[in-house]
Amino acid sequence: MPARAHGHVSNRQSDRDRVHLRLVARGLAAAIAAAAGGVNCSSDANGPSDSHVAVDAGADAADATPDGTTDQTDGPGNDAGPTQPRIIQVTTFAVDDVADGKCSLREAIAAATLLPSGNDDCPTGTGNDVIELGAGTYTASAGLEITGTVAIRGAGRDATTVSFAGLPSGCAVSIAQGSTDGASSVVISGLTLTQTTGTGAPMDVTGACVTAGRLRVRDARVTGFTAGGLAALAATGDDAVIEILKSMVDGNMNRGNGGGVAFTTPGSSIWIAESAIVNNTSSGMGGGVFASGGTNACYISNTTISGNHAWRGGGVAALIPSLTYLGLYWSTIVGNRASDTGGGLYLQAAGEAAHTLVVGDIVTDNVAAADATQGNLNADWTSDVLCTFSLLYAGGLARWPAATPAGSCMYDVADAKLGPLLDMGGANHLPLHPLLPGSPAIDAVDAANSIEPLEQRDTWNMGAGDPPLGTGPGQTPPWVVWGRGGDGDPLNDMGAYEFSPRWEVELLTVADVSASGHEVVADPTGWSHGAGTHLQARGPDEYVTYEVPVPEAGAYAISLRLRATSDSGKATLSIADNSTGSFVPLGASFDGYAPADDWRTVTVGTVAFAAAGKKAFRFTVTGNNEASSGYDLFLDDLEVTKQ
Repeated sequence: MPARAHGHVSNRQSDRDRVHLRLVARGLAAAIAAAAGGVNCSSDANGPSDSHVAVDAGADAADATPDGTTDQTDGPGNDAGPTQPRIIQVTTFAVDDVADGKCSLREAIAAATLLPSGNDDCPTGTGNDVIELGAGTYTASAGLEITGTVAIRGAGRDATTVSFAGLPSGCAVSIAQGSTDGASSVVISGLTLTQTTGTGAPMDVTGACVTAGRLRVRDARVTGFTAGGLAALAATGDDAVIEILKSMVDGNMNRGNGGGVAFTTPGSSIWIAESAIVNNTSSGMGGGVFASGGTNACYISNTTISGNHAWRGGGVAALIPSLTYLGLYWSTIVGNRASDTGGGLYLQAAGEAAHTLVVGDIVTDNVAAADATQGNLNADWTSDVLCTFSLLYAGGLARWPAATPAGSCMYDVADAKLGPLLDMGGANHLPLHPLLPGSPAIDAVDAANSIEPLEQRDTWNMGAGDPPLGTGPGQTPPWVVWGRGGDGDPLNDMGAYEFSPRWEVELLTVADVSASGHEVVADPTGWSHGAGTHLQARGPDEYVTYEVPVPEAGAYAISLRLRATSDSGKATLSIADNSTGSFVPLGASFDGYAPADDWRTVTVGTVAFAAAGKKAFRFTVTGNNEASSGYDLFLDDLEVTKQ
């Protein structure tokens, strides 16, 4: 994501500071790293693209002729360079290497990376292939080793699971490519990696380890591992890069450092964006993220880090080497705990000119058991910490980080007015802490220093390895590109969440539908965020139920925007605490009929919620206008406004 203006505070860095300020304002992350004296951890030949690493390695001829062919590295089109990939379909839930005529995940990896599979159960790959896993659980009793370029793509984070049981201590997925160029990577998307208990004593197993190469985790979940979720552990002389986008790393533990994500050796780096690192535990440092030893500058952006626990650095622990830095951008670090100090952040420099950049973040309500004043930041921080437009509560500390521009950071505001950790919708339904009405973080970032920042739930980028647009298995539905609308204010909010009472209906979870059809539509133009929904009702009593997140108890005014057509019906809204609860009607019925297409806003009424959580909003067709030719219902957005 684009960053905002900030600079270093030491005099010897002043020349670099001026360059740095200008470049941050332009959102050029690669040049920022160079100005800071570090190496950008997302530094392919094409440089960053929409905050993600471009994977065509600078090939001008890439995808010059769109033909709809899925290319793992670049997206639809014909490439002049890499061979067009083969789709290798896994046909068995057993993760083994047995000549039985069924293509297993292990055999598919061997075929895709041009290794002898020992049998012909899977088609021979090209060295640049996509392995597709259908919905279900794939159980492995031994780890998976990947030495080449491949994408492993499931049917969805909640649909496809690869489970490892009874493994010896080590890594469930081991990646040793020997290359970190843009065209060489392992992509894991649309699935969950997890460790389950085998017949013996549980071993120390890490979800995925990279010793050489690049791992891209997209729209995935890593959970339940006993030696950390993900780790970049570059071998001597190699680079190891982990990029995490729109994914969740949760419920992992580690008796060492790094409960959720870690990099610990020279040549290692991480980049995390629009993700959730929650409820991980480390007996050492870095319950959520541990960064140490790497010589590359790395970033965490638009991410929620919450509910993690460690000895030091419950949320993030960073031991930052010389001439590099850790960048924290528009992230929320809340509700973490340290047994010693630094419940939210524990920052130490391992050399000169080591920096931590805190830009647009919320760091508050973290706990340090040894000293309450060090709940959000350790008092003896030695990294050159620079803060810009952030809420970092440090009220009990004797010294505060420098703020650039002066006064842009809130060090004495303890209550950010945040809701509980909750799935607040969006394309990926990851948990975050929503801003509540009246939060000091709302519209707290000067528009002059903002460049259309994203939030945790917003973006899609084919070039970074996101699945291609489409409605088929493993593809990205086109409507998720738009993300969730903002509040229309040019000022931006701190943290991973942009406050708005508006919900785009096409991004809400459908809990139940009785009609013959329900679809997301983008035509005609005029939808508030590029798309809406169409309930294809054929008569009265047909309905659709959406899950709407409500961040706190209280009274809410409900209104909606709909597309009125000549074949639309009349409908009512009823609300329940959940999809199986007792629905209570709200307001009168509304008519979606118009002789010519039109857009209409309906004020429905006010409802009181006793507690936060996902509420069920059911739209039921009750009939139609005598002039209407049908019973359809076209919904655009909902306004759920706290009173």
